[in-house]
Amino acid sequence: MKISINEIVENLAFVLGDQYNMTLREALKHTVSIYREKLLREEDFNSGLNYNDFSQNIEMPLEDWSHPICGTGKITTEEIPLSIRFKNRGRVNYLYVGDSTFGHAYTQTSFVEYPFIMKLKHNVNALYYIIENGKMIILDNHKQCSLGIIGIFSEPQNAVKFCDNVETILDDNPYPLSGDLLARIRQGIISGDFPIRKKGEEGVITSNSANELLQKAK
Repeated sequence: MKISINEIVENLAFVLGDQYNMTLREALKHTVSIYREKLLREEDFNSGLNYNDFSQNIEMPLEDWSHPICGTGKITTEEIPLSIRFKNRGRVNYLYVGDSTFGHAYTQTSFVEYPFIMKLKHNVNALYYIIENGKMIILDNHKQCSLGIIGIFSEPQNAVKFCDNVETILDDNPYPLSGDLLARIRQGIISGDFPIRKKGEEGVITSNSANELLQKAK
């Protein structure tokens, strides 16, 4: 299903009777992301999830990095988009981290574990990565210029800028959401079961009815 977040919120705002309210539309973008994540977690826990239906392939540039204990390597020039944490995947939240051809996957480690791995050297071709302060560090890698990542991201629109062949307006790009989950989110927002939330605020714009939502969003 190919639909953008802009199309989703435009339709929702129209149904709620205030399609020209930009404050409402921005809040709806955040709200859709929140409940998309909630429903994906539930689906994965209850019956398993086809990750490919909701994932995005991104490519992030790298720059040189060094550490007094772990040696040298590469680090992403920007923070990586946050991935949804699925209970069944343990600590590895990303479906793939590796070279930008998406053909050689790396293994996640930590600053505590890696010095012991260096001593073992059981696989000279293996590469490892650490996530630190929102960035990915590729250890003992000096030639790579970019990093390939596949993930199911909490806010897909934040990952779009690292994808290929994107629309100029990022929110006009396809939003990874299946038709059945979109219908559930849409119905939940319209009915008031899923309160509309502003980004960066703990409170909600609405409580039970669309009319209350709209009055508070204005």
